[in-house]
Amino acid sequence: MSHVCLIDVRVKNRGDLAAACKALGLEWLPHETRWAWFGRWLDDFHGDRAAHKHGVQPEEYGTADAGVIRVPGAQYDIGVYRRGGIYLLVYDSWEGGRGIEARLGAGLTKLRQAYSEAVSTRHLRMQGFAVRRQVTADGRILLTGTRAK
Repeated sequence: MSHVCLIDVRVKNRGDLAAACKALGLEWLPHETRWAWFGRWLDDFHGDRAAHKHGVQPEEYGTADAGVIRVPGAQYDIGVYRRGGIYLLVYDSWEGGRGIEARLGAGLTKLRQAYSEAVSTRHLRMQGFAVRRQVTADGRILLTGTRAK
């Protein structure tokens, strides 16, 4: 079965994506063009997150034009596609992406969170702030920016 879906994140900067991957222990391969998935589109997934509804067509599945993310221990990968000024991240979510969701959460919440953290940290530092990171008891990440006096 193939359920290739879009990850709900608007990636604008591959450097921030690389930082997010590093923070999570994922392998960011910016020049890789092949990503692992079921291998054949069966026209059996048409949910709101279906990649073919967001500009990545079934004939493109398994190939990527903007890099690949490997998740250690998973059988499938995440493909990265450039579309205009943003990058779309897609993966085959059948059986939890064969290990991807076990590592990154349903909908790849941990990857989305790490990307947001990388973007926020970069912006704060560009404005001259020192950034302090704190993880709350419920797993939320709080970033605090302070200027030197």
